[in-house]
Amino acid sequence: MKSELLSQEGNIVTIKAEIETERFDQAIRETLRELSQKANIKGFRKGRIPRRILELYMGKDAIRGEALELVVPPALRELISEYGIDPIAEPQVKLEEVVEGQPLEFTVVFEVRPEVTLADASAIQVDVPRILLDEAMVDETVKEIRKKHVQYEAVNGPATERHAVQVSYTTAVIGDDEAGQKEPEEALLDLSSPGLRSEIREGLLGKAAGDEALIDIVLDASHPEEKFAGKTIRYTFVVKEVKLPLLPEVDTEFIKSVTGDDKVETVEAFREMIADRLKEQMGRERDDMARSTAVVKLVELSSVDVPEKLVNQEFEALLRQEEEDLKKQQGTSLEEHLARQGLDRETYESQLKERASRIVKQTLVLDSFAEEQGIAVESEDIDNEISAMAHSFNVDEKQLKGFLVKDMDRLNEIVHRVRVRKTVDHLLSQVSVNEIDVPAASEEKSEAEE
Repeated sequence: MKSELLSQEGNIVTIKAEIETERFDQAIRETLRELSQKANIKGFRKGRIPRRILELYMGKDAIRGEALELVVPPALRELISEYGIDPIAEPQVKLEEVVEGQPLEFTVVFEVRPEVTLADASAIQVDVPRILLDEAMVDETVKEIRKKHVQYEAVNGPATERHAVQVSYTTAVIGDDEAGQKEPEEALLDLSSPGLRSEIREGLLGKAAGDEALIDIVLDASHPEEKFAGKTIRYTFVVKEVKLPLLPEVDTEFIKSVTGDDKVETVEAFREMIADRLKEQMGRERDDMARSTAVVKLVELSSVDVPEKLVNQEFEALLRQEEEDLKKQQGTSLEEHLARQGLDRETYESQLKERASRIVKQTLVLDSFAEEQGIAVESEDIDNEISAMAHSFNVDEKQLKGFLVKDMDRLNEIVHRVRVRKTVDHLLSQVSVNEIDVPAASEEKSEAEE
């Protein structure tokens, strides 16, 4: 096959090609032979139908069209390989006059992945907070652990903010006799919990065992359950008991029950273990911040003309995912969700389009960086990823691998995920990561007050 590069403007490549006469004529002969085997024409046996009869019944254009399907797609693949191009959409093919016994000439326009001008990764500076662990952080963690093992002691008298109350309650929607909860439920409400609604806390303060409290709460118009959005819910509480939370002492027995480690016996060893775990957690958070910041800076400092076609494809994918998530999680449509959020469709789609554009640019930049740096996904990488997945899901590794081999879409997702992770790991090894001291919240407040 002969070919000639006519032009390359931006990410549009135009190529003129010519398929040899014999190759096209052979395709016509193969098409006629196959049609003769399949056609059911009265008076003729299959495989013995003359060409003129097939042309009479099916038309010359239809037969040529079948022959073109045999030669054009393979020819396009040859051009893609020969010119080393990476199409992002179906190419546009314009055929010249199709004449049997002559070469088949056509022009093809490819929309290809655009060139990326990468920033110099070694010049990128990434600032992350220095890991500063103090005794107060350990104290707070110990306190949270003790809260998870809290015990309650019933007391007489009215409830205060340091108490919890055991209640039985029902709910009803004001003005709607049908909606709401009919059967009472039991709950233990900690009046010191920041997560407890202030209306409920205020309504139960001062109540003792046997007291009743009626509390009305107006729900937001954006409430996920549309039938309750903007409605007033009346809670009818009956206090069963007032209880005093008792945090366990941090002693040897408590430490062993929490850690399950006989080697951690003393309070000092327990606090050291907590400090180590906090440092590990803070280290992971710092590394995640460094990775995300490095990617953001590489993308910002690199330049590429983002193809509208790729943005539209990503936009459609995001839109479908959003609609599926809303239906699955909230049982609502996108239109209903936008109405509750006070957003119009045009504004929402504009914001989603901007997000799609950012995602496409990041993908193009990271792909280009991976190619430049020779990042490749090896079979060992995939095996390690599947092994980690099997451990996480608590399933047999061989069974999971066998399942994924049959699901190429899922397997391709894993390959993509591993490649991105390896690419970002390599990027992080090239940028300069600087640890900086971040002032505590109390220091920031005092500076602002000055």
